[in-house]
Order: sequence, then C-alpha cells, then structure tokens
Amino acid sequence: MHRHVWTWTVLIGCVCGLAAAAQPQADPCEPGWDETFAPVFSFFGEINAMVVHDDGTGAALYVAGDFDEVAGRSVGNIARWDGSAWSAVGAGLDWRVNSLAIHDQGDGPELYAAGENVVVRWDGVQWVQVGPSFDGPVEALVSYADGLGRAQLHAGGAFNEAGSTFARGVARFGFTIWDALGPGLSFAAYAFTEFDDGTGNGLYVGGDFVRAGSIDTKGIARWRDATWSGLDDGVGGAASALAVYDDGGGESLYVGGTFNWAGATGADGIAQWDGSQWATVGDGFSGSVRALQSHDDGKGQALYVGGVRLRVGGVVDGGLARWDGQEWSRVGDDVRGSVNAFAVFDDGTGPALYVGGDFFVGPPFLGSKLARWYCPSEPCRVDLDGDDTLTIFDFLMFQNAFDAQDPIADFDGDGDFTVFDFLAFQNEFDSGCP
Repeated sequence: MHRHVWTWTVLIGCVCGLAAAAQPQADPCEPGWDETFAPVFSFFGEINAMVVHDDGTGAALYVAGDFDEVAGRSVGNIARWDGSAWSAVGAGLDWRVNSLAIHDQGDGPELYAAGENVVVRWDGVQWVQVGPSFDGPVEALVSYADGLGRAQLHAGGAFNEAGSTFARGVARFGFTIWDALGPGLSFAAYAFTEFDDGTGNGLYVGGDFVRAGSIDTKGIARWRDATWSGLDDGVGGAASALAVYDDGGGESLYVGGTFNWAGATGADGIAQWDGSQWATVGDGFSGSVRALQSHDDGKGQALYVGGVRLRVGGVVDGGLARWDGQEWSRVGDDVRGSVNAFAVFDDGTGPALYVGGDFFVGPPFLGSKLARWYCPSEPCRVDLDGDDTLTIFDFLMFQNAFDAQDPIADFDGDGDFTVFDFLAFQNEFDSGCP
C-alpha cells in the first residue's frame, strides 16, 4: 500500500511538471552500412539512376540502370523499393536507363525515365513515350522552370536532333514536341541542377562541350532567361555530376567529372563554384566523379562523392568519399568499383543514403549494385506506447508495468522496483529519445 502512495506521488509530481508533450530529440549517432540490406541484382550490369517518388500509394525508391532482375523478380532495368519489398514498374523497359526525374506536366507529379534515344513517362499503368525520339542517347533529365510560370522537362545527352527539331545536346519538352535551348551545345550534356549564384536562379548544365550557344565555356554552362553564359573558362574536361552544398560559408555549386582544372585553378575531378570564382575542394583529391549528393547521416550535413578510382592521400581509395566542408573522409569500409548514383530515402526508420552503381562494400562485401548508409537508432525506452511522442500516457504505462513488476519498469537495472526506477525514467523522459 505504501508503494502505491509514493509511486503515484512521484508520477503526479513528474506529470505536473510537463508543460507540453516532449518530442523525441535526435542525438548524433555513428552511421554505418546496413548489413541487412543486400538486394541481389543481375550479375552483369549496373545502377545508373535513382529517385524517390510517391505514385499515390506512398513514397518509394525507384532504381534504374542495366539489370534484368532484383531479388529474384524480373523487372526490366527499373524497380521499385517501398522499404519492405521490391516490385516491377509495369513491364519494365527493354533498354538501359540513364536517368530518372519527377515532373508535373499538369496532371500531378509523374515518373520519367531516359535512355537510348527516348524519354518515357509512367502513367501508373504503362510506360508512354514523351514526344519524338532523339538521334542519340539521352543521359540526363530535370524539371525546371525558366521564368515561364511552370516547370518544363529538360533532357540532355549526345544528340543533335529531337524529332525534327535541331537541338544539340539539350532540349525541353512543350506539350507535343521537343524545343531547342537556343543554339544548344557543341556536343553532349550529362548533368543538370538548379543553383542561385546570388543573381538569381539558373539551370546549370554539365557535360562534354566547349561552347554553349555563342559562349566559349568548357564542360559547364548556365541557362537563364533564354541565354547561355559561362563559368569563367569552365573545366578542363567533362562534367558529369552537379550538386549544391553549403559547407558552412553559404551554398556553392559543386562540379564533378573527369577534368584537371577549373578556371585558373588546378582541380582534379571536383571543384567548387561560389557564383564568381572556382576553388579546389580540400587537398589531394583525384579521380573520376560520377555522382554528388548532400546528406546528413547523423554527423552533420556533408557532400557525398561517388565515382571511380577516387583517392585522397591514405584516407580514401575506392568509389566513395565524404566531404564535410573541412576535410575528406572515407564512408565506412572502402567501396570497390564504381558509384554512379545517390538518393536519400526514408523507409519509415529515418532518412538513409542509398548508393548505386557496380561495386561491393567490404569486408563484409555488402551489395553488388546497391547499398544503404544509415544512422542506426536505438529503441526509445521511455516511449512505452510507441507513438513517437513522449506524453502522460508513457508515464501511465510505466506505472502499470511497475505495479506488475514487469522487468521493463526496472529502469536502473538493479533487479528491484524502487523510487530510483521512477527517477531514471524521469531523467530519460526529460532527455528525449535518440
């Protein structure tokens, strides 16, 4: 009887001190590779593109490239992962997929895919070709609004014509046909991203070219207000990956590819453009970059760099590296092979970085095409009702467990049920969940 008096006294005192429900607080964790996530893809082939899309049944990760099967399912170069199971996307596609994008043509966001010489759209039932075919491979897609009031789908690749339209390297889709972006490029476009350099938002195009419109610029150019412009002299080679990342000093455009200079700066494989000048990214980096992604893995926002033969001194040697704005680091065990694509997807357990390409992580040799880098979360002991919010109901459940002498209520772990269990519960409750 005495136990009930003081336990309820402690409970009432604890609860009365709560002004509002406590929310679980995220604490830094030590990220790592998910050893339980190892989907088996076709032995030959690779992943080239990933995107997150909600088709009305919930957000899912779409993975595409050059593969016939995943997890024993025939999928035809593109598959859907909902966080628990793989599925095909219709009958799949019978050609290698180079790029995926989400675009709203007026009927809501839809999934688009590009490869070979076509762009197609998934309407929820079947794949539908978008406009006429191109005379060369399509390598990149993006949805971008160039001051037109609505976004248009842009395609880049190694082509000269889209249907009957002369559109070298880059084109955008109207309602029925592909249109040129001015005179286009001297050769091919491989990557797109939006970036505001301080003078307004623009579409940045990376590729293998020496001219954009009438402007001499190598590998990188900006399209804005129906006009091409260069970024100093560009880069000394081909740019195949673009991303915006804030290293703590403001957002900059990061350009990755196969080159050895940017403007007047020596830069091997990756460079930073702040809107007015080029800079190197740390010291000692070399390699061929194919993918860039900004992501917080639990240790702070960082830029993830994927490619082939990436090296930074004795720190990185493989297909994947991490730049935190100050220094380079490896991402867990070295990735052997090529990393071609990234995506950040939350399967319900928190955002994780998905890494695609043709590689293995090892030891323990996880994955051959796709791996998951995540921040493991410990169960929240004080969220006893499991609703992800700390409230009086968690106190009530603790009280019931204590009265029943359920081991879950032995919070101080001494094997006895005392006031110290209440105090331990209170302290963890006040600290929030990891």
